[in-house]
Parts: sequence; C-alpha cells; structure tokens
Amino acid sequence: MNPTVTIIIPVYNTEDYLPQCLDSVLGQSFTDFEVICVDDGSNDRSPLILDEYAARDPRLRVLHTERVNAGAARNHALREARGVYLSFLDSDDYFDANFLAVMVELAERNQLDVALCKSFFLDDATKKRTNHNKPLLDTLNPCTVYSADNLWDVAFRYTVGWPWDKLYRRAFIEEHGLAFQELSSTNDAFFVFSALALMTRFAFTDKRLVVHRVNNLRSIENTRDKSWGNLFSAIEAIEANLARQGLTGKAQRSFDNWVAEMCLWNICSLRSSREEFYDYVQEHVTPKLAPKDPSYFYEEDYALRLRIWDACDYQTASQVFAQLDEAKAAIKESEQIKTENGRLKSIERSRSYKVGRCLTAPFRRIATYLKKSN
Repeated sequence: MNPTVTIIIPVYNTEDYLPQCLDSVLGQSFTDFEVICVDDGSNDRSPLILDEYAARDPRLRVLHTERVNAGAARNHALREARGVYLSFLDSDDYFDANFLAVMVELAERNQLDVALCKSFFLDDATKKRTNHNKPLLDTLNPCTVYSADNLWDVAFRYTVGWPWDKLYRRAFIEEHGLAFQELSSTNDAFFVFSALALMTRFAFTDKRLVVHRVNNLRSIENTRDKSWGNLFSAIEAIEANLARQGLTGKAQRSFDNWVAEMCLWNICSLRSSREEFYDYVQEHVTPKLAPKDPSYFYEEDYALRLRIWDACDYQTASQVFAQLDEAKAAIKESEQIKTENGRLKSIERSRSYKVGRCLTAPFRRIATYLKKSN
C-alpha cells in the first residue's frame, strides 16, 4: 500500500545538520510516510549518517548518486516517489513535529493541489530564530481555498519560490509534468511557481511548521556569486511555461514585479560578482522594465531604481542606490521617533499616568529638595 506522503531530501555535505533534519522527519506525529534521501555525491559523513538512519527505520530509503545538483537529486527521488502527496526538505532545515499532521489534514479536507505553511528563519551564526512569511500572505485568509485565478495579482508575491514550506498532490505534479531545473542554484523556482500558476485548489495555514537555516556558509544559497546566471535560466523557463499555458496575460504584471524584486535583491546580496550581474541586467532586463509606468510596480521605488539601473554605469548607480537606502533609513527612523512620541503623549494623557503622577508628587518634591541641599 502506498504511503500518504513522500518526503524528498537532497543531501550534500551536511553532516553537522543532517541528524536534526532526519530526527524531525522520522519523529512526525503523522506516521504514514516514506522518506527518500538522495546523497548527491557527499564527501563528508553524510552518506554514513543516512545509511545508519535507514538501517533503523524502514520508512527511509537512501539513493546514492554521483555529484549532480539539488534539482537533479530531487528529480531522481520524484521518479521513485509513491506517496499521494509530495513534501520537500533541505538537509540543513527541519520540520515541526506536526508539519505533516497539519498539512495533510488541510490538503485532505479541502482536496488541495498545493498547501502552504508559514516558517521560521534560524540564523546559523547567532542561533536567533525569527518569524518568516511574505507580508502579503497576511492579506489572505488562512484555510480558505483559492485557485490560481483568484491570485494572479499576487501570484509571485505571497510566497517564495522554494518547495519546503509546501505540500503538493503528486497526481497534480505528474499531470502537468513538473520537475526541477537541474541547476546548481535557483533550481526550485520553476517547479514552485509553475505549480502555483496551474493549481486549482490552494490553501495555507497560519502555523509555522518549518525551520529554515540562513547564514549557513555551506548552503547552496551562498554559491550564487558563481551561479547567478541560474536566476535568468529560471526566469526564462517560467516565462516560457506561462506562455505555453496561455497564462502570460494574467501573470505578466506579477511576474515582472518578481523579476524586478529578484534583480534588486541580488544586486544587494551578491558579493564578488555584483558588477557583472549589474551589467547583465542592464543589457537584458531593464530595457524591458524601466520604461513602464511607475504605477505598474507594486513597490514605489522599483521604477526609480530600474530607471537608474537602465541609465547609469555600475559605479554611479551604486552611489545613487546607497543614497536612496540612507534616505529610506532616515525616513524610517523619523517615523519610528514620531510613533514613540505619539505613544508617550498617549501615556501622558491616560488616567493611570495622571494618578501615578499625583501619588508620586511628594516623593519628587523630596528628591528635588535633597538635590538642591547637596
């Protein structure tokens, strides 16, 4: 009998994090699942750890391969999957104990193609855990069923193009022939956003059920300086798939805003290849996006930054962007000061504050007298 869920975990040199990841999966309160771990040519203790866990729990299978990439590893596991639903997890992340219980119940009750949960970020350097979700997700109603047609205006904005905070109905994925791009990075965006564009039934839970590790220097996320071109492979593939499905008209504005967001985020987060990335975007992206009316963009400074990017060389644009960032920070600080001043005035007008002032008045007079005496 096939399991309810197949959990797919690509693994490459994560020996320090892998036990926590596997313990979180095998310790799920919902137990009807299989785990397929793909050892992607690891050269640390990860293969040994995987084999040890597989020997202890028959629900876990290990596929050992030569080094390819996470996209190819996930596709390998997809071909082996038997579950009604598919779940994905990075081997340095981990699930809440009730991830499957909550997500399967949500998917089964509503007959979903895709289910989504909120998550935590765990900073690997500071060990600080923070809430994460796209702010726009909070404008939608949890546990309400949506279709792609309900969400075109926000299609690329209410979630990130990673797979691990979602549960997918396998028949839906196979019906549309969806697979991961076999790239060294950004290999999941095509799979995720294509699924979100094609789904007819989607819902999310407000519960935070996955912990995603950030600031991990060994993560694929930190190889983008060498592989930033993969972003544009993903962009081209998503755009081509939208065209094949006849969805370009519905998705174009949200898609263009996502492209702008990704370009602006990368120019801030890349290190050694920032100028090379800038020049590529100036040649291939800004000529299309920069001329658009500012109202086309969801964020007010996208249009300004794209026009600067289109018109200026890298050094000039870097200086202008830095000045814009300083101005935004100053405005934010000013707004925070105004907010705090407003709170203080509100407190001063409150009855409890006035009563407190009356009760402490004699003590303040004594303190003033003693201060003058000294």
